[in-house]
Amino acid sequence: MLTAGDSSGGTASAPRILIASIALASLAVMGWLSRPILTGAVYTLNDLEFFHLPLRAFYAQCLQQGQSFLWYPYQFTGLDLHGEGQLGMLHPLNWLSYRVLRLETAFDLEVIRSFVFSLAGTWFFLRRWRLDPSAALFGAAVAGFSCFNFLHLMHPNLTGGLAHLPWLLFCVDVAMRETASRVRVRARAGAVAGLVALTASQLLLGHPQAVVMSMLAVGAYAVVLLCSTARASALILVSVALALGVAAASVQVIPTFEALLASQRAAPGEGFAATLSPHPLELGQLVAPYLLQRWVLGPMTWEYGVYSGALPLALAAWLLLRRRALGSLWPLGLGALVASGIGLLLALGDAGGIYRLLRMLPLMDHFRLPGRYIALFQFGLAVVSAVAFHDLVRLNAKRERLEVGRLWPLAIVPVLGLFVATLALTVSGPFTSQLASAGRVAAGPLLALAAAGLVFAAARGIGGALLGIALFGVLEPAGYGLSFLAPRPPEAISVVAERAPVPPGAIDHRILVGPASLAFQQVRMAEGYMGLPPLRVLKLSHRPEGPEDVARLLAAWRVAGIGRVGDRVIANPLPRVRLVSQTRESDDPWRDLAHIDVAAVALVDRPLALPAGAPGRAEIIEEEPGAIRVVTSADTRQLLVVSESYHTGWTASVDTAPCDLLRVYGDFMGCEVAAGEHEVRFHFAPPSLRRASWISAAAILATALWILALARHRV
Repeated sequence: MLTAGDSSGGTASAPRILIASIALASLAVMGWLSRPILTGAVYTLNDLEFFHLPLRAFYAQCLQQGQSFLWYPYQFTGLDLHGEGQLGMLHPLNWLSYRVLRLETAFDLEVIRSFVFSLAGTWFFLRRWRLDPSAALFGAAVAGFSCFNFLHLMHPNLTGGLAHLPWLLFCVDVAMRETASRVRVRARAGAVAGLVALTASQLLLGHPQAVVMSMLAVGAYAVVLLCSTARASALILVSVALALGVAAASVQVIPTFEALLASQRAAPGEGFAATLSPHPLELGQLVAPYLLQRWVLGPMTWEYGVYSGALPLALAAWLLLRRRALGSLWPLGLGALVASGIGLLLALGDAGGIYRLLRMLPLMDHFRLPGRYIALFQFGLAVVSAVAFHDLVRLNAKRERLEVGRLWPLAIVPVLGLFVATLALTVSGPFTSQLASAGRVAAGPLLALAAAGLVFAAARGIGGALLGIALFGVLEPAGYGLSFLAPRPPEAISVVAERAPVPPGAIDHRILVGPASLAFQQVRMAEGYMGLPPLRVLKLSHRPEGPEDVARLLAAWRVAGIGRVGDRVIANPLPRVRLVSQTRESDDPWRDLAHIDVAAVALVDRPLALPAGAPGRAEIIEEEPGAIRVVTSADTRQLLVVSESYHTGWTASVDTAPCDLLRVYGDFMGCEVAAGEHEVRFHFAPPSLRRASWISAAAILATALWILALARHRV
């Protein structure tokens, strides 16, 4: 059976100054990260401004005004924002913070809380293995302040989801090892409850890729524990808890799955899953992080940044050097090292060799950006660093010294860094123009040398070396990450809202596409940027070929109510609501647009016989997200056309009587209204969400009953 701790018969505690120094360094980093909260500003780096902030502003406004946040009217002529999923709108923590706090505060807390959550979870997981408190805190800080977390600050749902990983590992460990040892029954029940809650929490945050990465690590760890404990019942316990967690998150899982099937990712093209993976040459960052002006060869530093800090690699060399002396901690160190290597290979996509195997699993072809598996690589190195630091603390406490000749593996990383830097500076190649200054190029090898030197000094018992490792290990990678954030300091939300000027006429009609921050000014767009962009029948961003195609595109823009495309004014865009007395059944509205007068004829998905007559009048009298009230007046029975995206979650009623909803022009919705004056209401409330809510409630109830039973009985 696996046991944790020091095999040598006890661990001498590190000096308190070591723990205090790591804690102070961590607080300093968190203080710098948290400064926007004190100034009332927000981080606006990349996707934070262009995606997350405008959508969360909408979410907060809906919560505070008591409106539905399910439907978002400002992109793609409206879409199911809850199904899109990335806001985590039903996560209790998000719901509470955006409901009761100022938008700036809630947003800042969401962006930075993953650092703290990851650090705390890693601490508990490492202490579970009885690592020295200083080593556990050191590993926790390396994990929490990983370069990946800094570079992905702009993806709070991703970093927030991944911050659950150490907590999941902790709960799996307690659930399986306490069961095997037949002690602390309540702790085991609490761990099972934690697995359910953490799994549901991850899924509710709305980044499935983070869940996949976590489940790979959790599954591998559970199998290792199973091989040690030889208790299949423990693995069953964990599996049921994870399944209940998925069921408890049905309120998000089911709508997101429906949104996926109705999105452009429903049928990803060949090679989609491997897009935007780092080139193998990016691995040079590991020993020469400042070699290039933009740090990476690819177009996106945040997705291709592999660097993990100088010290983890030196500590990995120490771990391998001391493998026979680690005793019961060797399985943890080796497992973390192997997991780190697998994460790195997965991050390279198809070039890594094993990503193709992962793509064989269900739904994996719908995910891209394999470079994000760098998170597993860096988390594994954080655990390796903690185990190695624990061993160094023990050595120093016992005043043991290693011979100089045995420490040669520590020179490998600095030598590699020197080789890469020398090669870059002396050999001309396709990337020569991207090289940074000679001083920056040399910084990588020097940092690697400093890291190796600190480990060497600690191995030789030199005073202050452990303190140097502690501070260097926390502050050096944090400095790398903070230097990535520094060029874009936090700003006031009002600055973001005003950065994109409102195009003339944009309030009266839609524009084709623009910055997401235009939503602050309630500008509606016909296209946009989402993780699950909806499938469209009308190709509004189509590049026309020939006169007929031009006519078709102009007709589509008019139907969508687009009054402006860039600097071009579109003549006579049709209103968002109107009555028509002529319809034509069409199985290909895009094709047929070029052959009708879109102002007079509506293309519908089923036969609809309307009497001849002049089109009546329609007007929106009240509207909020997911709810539209329209009054109509006509002399004959006619079709009310609403240029809001069709979705099965919409229902319509005419004077409180239910009305069938039709697809109009393939993408929009309409309903038939009788002659005379009427009030038509459209309401967005997907029935699948209601069914999913019942599943979630049943799963939560089943979990509560199960936990009570586990707490009373040994399994």
